[in-house]
Amino acid sequence: MTDKEIVLQMSGELGCDTFFYDDKKAWKENCLHCADFPAECNPCGGIHALCENERITRILFSGEPICEISPNISKLSALVVLDFFCVSAKSLPASIADLSALKIIRIDGCSDLKELPDSIGKLSSLKALEIDYSGIEALPESIGNLPQLKVLCCFYCRSLYELPSSIGNLSALEHLNIACSRVRELPKSIVNLTKLVFFDAERCEFIGTHWFPDIEIPQELKRILRQNAKSNQGTSRKGEPH
Repeated sequence: MTDKEIVLQMSGELGCDTFFYDDKKAWKENCLHCADFPAECNPCGGIHALCENERITRILFSGEPICEISPNISKLSALVVLDFFCVSAKSLPASIADLSALKIIRIDGCSDLKELPDSIGKLSSLKALEIDYSGIEALPESIGNLPQLKVLCCFYCRSLYELPSSIGNLSALEHLNIACSRVRELPKSIVNLTKLVFFDAERCEFIGTHWFPDIEIPQELKRILRQNAKSNQGTSRKGEPH
């Protein structure tokens, strides 16, 4: 943590720990709680007083009382990591597309969040998108416009039934996790994921040949898909971008 970097925890329950960082001691020492700011900074009402602070690089929104994310979050020009843990927000503002430095979005346990904004496809620096245990029903086609995305995790997304065909445009994708989702068929464009090294579809409801579309798949990619699609492999649910 440098003196130019600020981590902010906007929590509905003060003292809430975070599951996302290995060095929890360093996190707590450098974390700013919502109690440190006036009431108008509460994320349910907006974060106007914070948006001029260009030093904020990471934010963790946690706790069910957080029901709305202000569009003004787009003014946090230095933001690199955006975490949502068990919040009640039903959507993300389209203005998230203005966060040009953003590299990681984690949405964990947000069952009320049903969709991602189409504008997410404008996040040209995004390397990891993790929507585990969320209520996401579909990934926008614009996700295929993320040139640097290496990690896509949809673990236990029980409302997710399909992947967009544009996923094949993710030329940098290395880690794809759809385990315990309800995805039934892989899109034909998966043949284009030539950099894929990890694929987990454990407990998905694939049927017969739906594991693989009726197209010619390069042998190396087919090996990765078959190897990692088997159940009970004990593979990790998370991935980290390089």
